[in-house]
Amino acid sequence: MRQVVQIVPRISPSQDGVGDYALILARELRASHDIDTLFLIGNPTQRSGREIDGFLIEYLGARREVGLVELLVKHAANPVLLNYVGPGYDRNSCPFWLLRGLRVWKQEVPQGHLITMFHELYSEGPPWTRAFWTNPFQRQIAAGIARLSDVVRTNVGVMERRLERMVPALKGKVDCVPVFSNVGETEDSLPSAQRRPWMAVFGSAGWRESAYQKYGRSLEAACSALGIERVIDIGPPLDFYPDLSVAVN
Repeated sequence: MRQVVQIVPRISPSQDGVGDYALILARELRASHDIDTLFLIGNPTQRSGREIDGFLIEYLGARREVGLVELLVKHAANPVLLNYVGPGYDRNSCPFWLLRGLRVWKQEVPQGHLITMFHELYSEGPPWTRAFWTNPFQRQIAAGIARLSDVVRTNVGVMERRLERMVPALKGKVDCVPVFSNVGETEDSLPSAQRRPWMAVFGSAGWRESAYQKYGRSLEAACSALGIERVIDIGPPLDFYPDLSVAVN
């Protein structure tokens, strides 16, 4: 069976959307294409066992390029799929060690094949936030990894366009592929016409607060246009209750 190495910040049982994405992808690669996955965890603080769903897991001892290169060289025959999201590999969203490690690995293993899925490129913010001051470094790292990659993918059009501006050589070469749901589906779903007209808003507290506060009018308009009677709020408790014309539970 062929094998691919997936680099992820963390994986189940940790709550992590990128890790969930990688695990679902691994299951489908095995079921539909007979491709096995080896997970390489980029967060040295996580230790959740040596396998998950029959997939082997290896861990970095520290966030240093030396350890990354050693593990990638060890599996030199396998293509590498990097699931990139800056905060997952460095608390300041500036994983220079990851960029340096991938560069050395490419030098030592010229035939090494790198596929990068950019779940995130960089963060932005006002001058009093860390994101503002680290933004140039975040861009530098994302662009450097993109240049090293044999295949570049992302999940939204805006990041596709940003990648093409950051690395002009990628013009027309970035694959934009929507992320599949990691929530799952019920086995016996009712047809849409028979379901209650409810809307679900779920995610972290920060994302939901942004949805209610910044995009409250758009949310109201969507509820009105779609005939939504109730909003189901799913996630960690919020410090406030959104003021909407429909019930929120």
